[in-house]
Amino acid sequence: MAHSVGKHVIIDLYVPRFTPMLADPTRLKELLITAAERVKATILPGYNNNFHSFGAEQGVTGVIILMESHISVHTWPETGYMAIDIFTCGEKAEPDLIVPLLIETFKIEKMTIKTLARGE
Repeated sequence: MAHSVGKHVIIDLYVPRFTPMLADPTRLKELLITAAERVKATILPGYNNNFHSFGAEQGVTGVIILMESHISVHTWPETGYMAIDIFTCGEKAEPDLIVPLLIETFKIEKMTIKTLARGE
């Protein structure tokens, strides 16, 4: 195939252990909503309360459903690790634009980014 149907950005983010935001589903939901706005994606209404905390100082998993696809997060506060996926279809959204937001938000110790063309 000559043209991909979407772009999938996979981010592994390492911050200091027990960074409070990694255990806070409300703040992580706000982060992903801001991320969707920054990457020029459209949040589908009614699908954005899908965040689950595994308990005090425990990890969170969550997803924001986009017209273009999704943004998801999974955290492990005890190790300072966060996995973020942004999959967008079409030409409008720019999933790479999440990186500056992450740099603004966290004291990053290490970050790896993989970008995949989907449907090629």
